[in-house]
Amino acid sequence: MLKGRAKCRLFFFFAADNGRFAATGECTVRDCRPSRYMSRRAQGTRIPPKALLLIAVPTLLWLCSCLTEFSVKNSATDPDTDSPFDTDTGPSAPLDLCPRDPGKTRPGTCGCGIPDVDQDSDGHLNCKDKCPTDPNKDKAGQCGCGTPDDDADHDGTPDCVDNCDEDPNKTEPGQCDCGKPDNDADSDSTPDCLDECDEDPNKTEPEECGCNVPEDFCVDPNLYEAEEYSSKSGCSWSAAVAGYTGEGFMVFTGNGSWIEWNNVQIDSPGEYILTFRYANGGLTGRPCAVVVNGVDIGTLEFAQTSTWSDWQTDTVTDTLLVGPNRIRVTANTAAGGPNLDSLHVSLP
Repeated sequence: MLKGRAKCRLFFFFAADNGRFAATGECTVRDCRPSRYMSRRAQGTRIPPKALLLIAVPTLLWLCSCLTEFSVKNSATDPDTDSPFDTDTGPSAPLDLCPRDPGKTRPGTCGCGIPDVDQDSDGHLNCKDKCPTDPNKDKAGQCGCGTPDDDADHDGTPDCVDNCDEDPNKTEPGQCDCGKPDNDADSDSTPDCLDECDEDPNKTEPEECGCNVPEDFCVDPNLYEAEEYSSKSGCSWSAAVAGYTGEGFMVFTGNGSWIEWNNVQIDSPGEYILTFRYANGGLTGRPCAVVVNGVDIGTLEFAQTSTWSDWQTDTVTDTLLVGPNRIRVTANTAAGGPNLDSLHVSLP
């Protein structure tokens, strides 16, 4: 007990409207003086001369400089504003610093009116926990509450936003899907996973000639382009109509005009099919004689086609010799022959 000349009763209450502690008291002797921490006014309201008010202080301070003893005002003279919901009434009840909160007598960590509850038992109170129902997180992170910010492939992108969560090199499937790089070795704008000729910038599939071989220069050993003739008479080269192979085709200018190949190579003697590719946009057929190794083997009709760009074939069969063979085509009409594109030699 503190020694002094007077006795004071000290009463505490919590000002809920401004969140500050305050205290009032009565001194029983005339010469008890307020300390330097006291004020006779509070929020513009005059109080009795012997009533003392302490405001805006971080700790509880003695009200009277002559204080010798004090007693706490309790339910006998101070109603409990949150009763009957709490049990802090009675002469020996603890000081209620949350008079309007039936669940608390002290502010605790969360303050009056907010329970100090840890719903997910993760060691973080709900008032401080941004994910109060997720025991593994106290902040939403990139994936939000309830979803872990795991990064299975360790690429710096969490699985919740990584569409290739097992591929450390990709976060989106791209054109080749997860697990396959979208590389483009030949820089032709087609990824290797879709490019059958991934080292050929001019092709994405082998086609007839294969990768790295241009189709224009793909040589069929049994194909003889008309413009690659060995000799000719009355015929001219042209590329004026679309649809031809090679570099163009040959035009027959009149009756008796001809072209000849003397390099038709055969490894085994026997019967072969000679296929001529042509177009005839004229009004009638344009027959031509076919001579093989100096022997006239018959006439091909080279019938009319729908247009000069409508390429068709006509065939004849004959026996060829081992080694080079000579094959000549000669127009039999005044209009000449068809536009002749090529000769192909094949087994029956």
